Amino acid sequence: MNITVCNDGCEIPENVSGSFIGKIQKHISMRKDSSGREIQCFDFVGLVLDEKDGILVVLPKHCRHSDDPTGAVDARLLLNVMMKLNRDPLAGFSEDKMESDYPFDAFCKIYEYYRAYGLYRDTTRRFLSQPPGKINWKATFSRSPYMMLGNQAFPFPFWYSHSAKEESFLTACMAHAIDSTIERFPILLEGFQSTGMRNADDYLSGDSDWIVRTLGMIQERTFRDSTINLIQALRDFYSNKNRGGGLALRYASFDRCWEILVGSYLRRHFAGVDDNGAMKFSVSGYTKLGDQVTFDKFNNAPGKASQELRIDHYFYDSQHDIQYIIDEKYYRNVTEFNYKQFAYTIMLYNHPIEATGRPASFTYSMLVLPSERFRHAIHYVANEAFLPFFSKENPDRRGLSIYEEYLDVRAVMRDYMELGW
Repeated sequence: MNITVCNDGCEIPENVSGSFIGKIQKHISMRKDSSGREIQCFDFVGLVLDEKDGILVVLPKHCRHSDDPTGAVDARLLLNVMMKLNRDPLAGFSEDKMESDYPFDAFCKIYEYYRAYGLYRDTTRRFLSQPPGKINWKATFSRSPYMMLGNQAFPFPFWYSHSAKEESFLTACMAHAIDSTIERFPILLEGFQSTGMRNADDYLSGDSDWIVRTLGMIQERTFRDSTINLIQALRDFYSNKNRGGGLALRYASFDRCWEILVGSYLRRHFAGVDDNGAMKFSVSGYTKLGDQVTFDKFNNAPGKASQELRIDHYFYDSQHDIQYIIDEKYYRNVTEFNYKQFAYTIMLYNHPIEATGRPASFTYSMLVLPSERFRHAIHYVANEAFLPFFSKENPDRRGLSIYEEYLDVRAVMRDYMELGW
């Protein structure tokens, strides 16, 4: 199967087929190239599959392509990252929701259960008149004849309890959902293990609506949380299994996803800054680097006291008396001054640190952006003519500069997946 790998924000190549264009029509934007020519560009991150033309893979902005000439490695990495992002609790109620013509999210939940517990099987209790097992006295007294031994009567034979796992309707639903998905998308799901259940279809004699109704009835009389979650995932899967043709799996907006990916990477690897203000990384970073931090009571205007400053990532390093103000930007290029980050920097520059009651000695303000490699640039250096108060009152303090930190997108995505699903 042919795989075409492109990037969000880039011009749509001429070799992208019309069948793909038809499926992504709402996610194409126009911009001018360096010569002023209007060009069509991808405006989403995701995968599009067409039975005839193969798979279109649109990676995040500036994400490097793998050395794999088939494109399969890129396709699998993107699919896994998108599936994990879609279930990441940090995504919350973000507007950046994944759209899919196939119930991949439900499939992943079903497969997670399968990896943890295997195929679901009903547990039945049987009574046999031979070991092994534990003697069941109730069954023994009710089923066995009594025999006399001297002056005493006792039941014989003893009955033993045996627990048995049996295939059921839920077993078949699981097996069919897993095996049919792996069979349909073998390139994307390489490494996923089929269940090997051969007679699953014997249990699924009805259509999808009948399967969903039957699952609903089973769910009503189920009490174990893990089984309830499995049944709900199965209901979601069979409710959407036949929707649409082919596959279109996409994030129309990837901004919040970029925040989550960067947050994960910084918590695992951020180790401060060097003498040039560039980020340093290590195997083990500042795990306490916060996610979104809120500052309130900064506006004393009447009726404005409830307004808040929301910083994507804020961290105070008490050992070095440094505050870090970090904001992710999912930009293709940085061409304009970032007023928002400038406002954060100015407002927090003299803000007392709760632990010390005074401002931090150093403030590092950074924009974190996607790139093909790790690199560092300067976004803003204060002109004293515009900020005389800061230069006079704080001659020995640094921190009014704003830096641009570019992270290798592919490295960040791979690191995110190292934590597993």
